[in-house]
Amino acid sequence: MTATNTVSGLMGIQSTSDAVAWPNVGLQRRTTYGGVSGNAIRPIALRDVSAIGNALPGFPILATGGIDSADAGLQFLHAGATLLQVPPTPHSIGLLHIIMSYHKTYYGARHP
Repeated sequence: MTATNTVSGLMGIQSTSDAVAWPNVGLQRRTTYGGVSGNAIRPIALRDVSAIGNALPGFPILATGGIDSADAGLQFLHAGATLLQVPPTPHSIGLLHIIMSYHKTYYGARHP
């Protein structure tokens, strides 16, 4: 199970007399909801991982959304995640090595 990749959001409402959504396009100033992800949804994703882990002990959970550091990754593992999705950035490999090293030290033989 994946928890949580993207949530729906609206960028904002312009503080003008007609209070239109921003961004808007064309003469009719139309807009749509977009995806919010990354650090902005980490609290939501941590809650979801924790809730799933508590409701379904041992069920595999892929944590996504806001894993941009070893600390963030470890938070998800402590919340109950069994796998992590990290963004494809130049520091991702180093991030994974830190997380794997800590996980192995912390959990030892309890988890493969």
